[in-house]
Amino acid sequence: MMATFDQLSQTANHPSLSNTETLMRELVANIDGRQSIALPPMNKGSRKIVHELAAAFNLKSGSKGRDSGRYVTLTKTTRSGIINEGKVRALMKRATRGSVHESEGQKKGRPRIPEHCEGDEVGKEAPAVGESNIGFKMLSSMGWSEGVKIGGASSIGIEAPLTVVIKKSKLGLGATRT
Repeated sequence: MMATFDQLSQTANHPSLSNTETLMRELVANIDGRQSIALPPMNKGSRKIVHELAAAFNLKSGSKGRDSGRYVTLTKTTRSGIINEGKVRALMKRATRGSVHESEGQKKGRPRIPEHCEGDEVGKEAPAVGESNIGFKMLSSMGWSEGVKIGGASSIGIEAPLTVVIKKSKLGLGATRT
């Protein structure tokens, strides 16, 4: 049975993706002998997913129409019998994970890493330098051991480890603002 446009679209701007997939499978299987079909109008995000699905089905796809009336046409090619099922499953999973409307307007890419503020102390969670570290080996060969000041017991070396504090208002040694 061929899916009709009424069955295919739940709303004018958001057709059912599973019904669209079924329609593509029927077109590829040549159930009714058509070489191309036109889907109902849909929003940009839905059209993008349909174009990606069409590529997985080896169908030629194109968007036509204007404004809210833009729709997708699907045309069979010589390679249309070959379906990339893994890609179809991945697209269906990605599309049903969240609404297409939720992803619109969000920036793509990696999530932002929070920046450190002025005066933040960084590196305090860093683990101690291990015995396999070249610096540890070098200091040990000069007589240093953990818990002892660098320079020996008679030295006036530092008691506490160095801390790193973020200073965005300062430029550093020899730096100038341009």
